[in-house]
Amino acid sequence: MKLQDLEELIQNGESDTLEFKKTTASLDGAAQTLCGFLNGKGGHVLIGVSANGKLAGQSVTDCTLQEIARALAKFEPHAQIHIHRIAVEPNKEVIMLATPPADRTLRDDFQHLKRLGLIVIKGHGRGASWSLAPRSNKAE
Repeated sequence: MKLQDLEELIQNGESDTLEFKKTTASLDGAAQTLCGFLNGKGGHVLIGVSANGKLAGQSVTDCTLQEIARALAKFEPHAQIHIHRIAVEPNKEVIMLATPPADRTLRDDFQHLKRLGLIVIKGHGRGASWSLAPRSNKAE
C-alpha cells in the first residue's frame, strides 16, 4: 500500500472494519479489535494513526515487530493476519494489521470478542449472548 492509499483509507475515520491506534503501546486494544474483526467482517487496525485520524507513524524496530508477533500468537486457533508497513516519513511507519473474517470463532487471551459498529463485545462463541467489552484507550 502506498502513502496516498493510506491517507484515503483514514479519511473517513474509524468504522466497523477500521480502527486507529497511535502506537504499539495500544497493542492489547489492537489485538482485541483484530479478534473482533476476525469474528465479524474482517478489517484493518492502523498503528501510527491517532484516534482523530492524524497520521503520525512510529519508529518500527525488530523489537516492535517481535512485540506484535507475540500479541498475535495469543489468538486461538491461529489466525490469518497480514502485516504491512507503510513509510510516512523518514524513520516513521504505519503498521497495518489486516484480516479477513475467520471461518471459525477465535479468541484472544481466552476471550471471545466480536466487533459491533465501533465497539468490541465479549461473548462465549457464535450464537451465545454477548456483552460490551471496555474499549482500550491507553496511549491512543
